[in-house]
Amino acid sequence: MCPTFYLQTISRLWGGRFSGEPNAVAEHFCSSLRHDRRLWAADLQGSQAYARALARCGLLTAQQLDMIERGLEKVQTAELPHDEDIHSINERRLKEVIGEVAGMLHTGRSRNDQVGMQSLSLTCHTPHHFGIKMCRTLNNLV
Repeated sequence: MCPTFYLQTISRLWGGRFSGEPNAVAEHFCSSLRHDRRLWAADLQGSQAYARALARCGLLTAQQLDMIERGLEKVQTAELPHDEDIHSINERRLKEVIGEVAGMLHTGRSRNDQVGMQSLSLTCHTPHHFGIKMCRTLNNLV
């Protein structure tokens, strides 16, 4: 049986045209949040770095950068809610904290950019663990 928090209404990126809720078991199976928790800090750090890059390019004012950085700090100290994925949580929480300025963080940035940055960040910061997992994966393939 699914944990009860998966049965709560969550913010979704998809499903706008559906009239009913998805099957709870299928939703639990497809949810990545239980794994995404490890990416929480990396996603926030990547967002901070990206905001600084936008400011250096002149796409954010110093005030907007300050708002985003302070907002990301508040998001980082907040309790991790249940939602579709870690990116959605951080985006939604940042908008709750600082308002519409949060949307500027997506200037020229896709979800794939975020995921790629996290993968690189985790690989660079935990090479030993990554190497062990890679060896195990390769061993299982042989």
